[in-house]
Amino acid sequence: MQASPVIVGAGPAGTLCALLLARQGVPTLLLDKAVFPRAKTCGDALSGKALRALHTLDPALPQELAALPQTELYDSLLLSGPGGGRVHLQLPPNNDLGASAPGYLVSRYVFDNWLLELARNCPGITLCTHRQVHKAEFVPSQGIRLSFTSGDPILTPLAIGADGAHSVLAAGLTANALQRRHYAASVRAYYTQVAGLTSALELHFLKAIQPGYLWIFRMPGNVANVGVICRSDVVSRKKLNIRQLLQEALATDPLFSSRFAGAHLQSPVEGFGLPLASQRRQLTGPHFLLLGDAAGLVDPFTGEGIGNALLSATIAAETIASAYKTGDYSPKMLAGYAVRLRRRLHKELAVSRFLQKVSTWPGCLDAAVWALRHASPVASALNWAVRQKRRKGF
Repeated sequence: MQASPVIVGAGPAGTLCALLLARQGVPTLLLDKAVFPRAKTCGDALSGKALRALHTLDPALPQELAALPQTELYDSLLLSGPGGGRVHLQLPPNNDLGASAPGYLVSRYVFDNWLLELARNCPGITLCTHRQVHKAEFVPSQGIRLSFTSGDPILTPLAIGADGAHSVLAAGLTANALQRRHYAASVRAYYTQVAGLTSALELHFLKAIQPGYLWIFRMPGNVANVGVICRSDVVSRKKLNIRQLLQEALATDPLFSSRFAGAHLQSPVEGFGLPLASQRRQLTGPHFLLLGDAAGLVDPFTGEGIGNALLSATIAAETIASAYKTGDYSPKMLAGYAVRLRRRLHKELAVSRFLQKVSTWPGCLDAAVWALRHASPVASALNWAVRQKRRKGF
């Protein structure tokens, strides 16, 4: 019997949760199937929400992360609509966090390992990598049994699923089902020698990928993180090949072709899936709870997942600490985490779901870009809404 909680998944959500619990005197076993550092396909953007979660653990962490040579700062948004209109929006810095920028760009290879190194050196956290859980099952009156591809199983009073979009814990312990409408397909690649890169996050809403967009983010070393995201049911219904769509857009669309004429592809065009927070999922149950992508917390409009994942870790740590100290791992005790998380995200996700719906209509996107470009009460209101969204979300 593993007496302390077991966290499956040492990505940002699982690692931050372990660190927050250690600070409260709760020991954890932190497991991951990979050996770190390891690559992770992602847009690589860290929002103000992500920085705020790191600040919760240690106020010095946002500054320490910014100081890494592998971190790039962004300061604005560059949006383009399906009709070709463009607008550049300056974003407010997170001065209250000691951060001189609205957010950072850092590869998951660097960021996840940087955070995990804090856990490696933290008393109370037992880290075990290259250990893949292949089955999770509830054992009445005892807890959760975790079985591995090799080695003996573990029985724990509390299992925390932070094992990503294809969570073994979510599959084994909940009735959550994949619905394409509440899932997004995405591809990403790195390019060098892309012309016109700036410190703005570029989001280009193209007719071929609605709801969704093509992004271009400048990484350290003047490398561009370039990708496409589109809702999975649309990809299926329209039979889209989004890898091909990305490369064709960069080569033939006048918005990109001159900028990528001399560019060099530096990585494979890799695909990944994103469980969107437009569907209500079971997040807790007897002796378990889910974090991050395992809980399906990706923003339905922006596709940002790290901020909500880290937020879920901060809220879960409070519930887990109470459960550990009282020995109460009942559904009622653990459900408090889901209630607090949904209360925190309710308004923000309602706005994102609305924006995702609106983004299926090219005319609405073009009208929004036009309004943002012109000095008017409508533009001011939309500009304020985008700033608020960026502070709390993507």
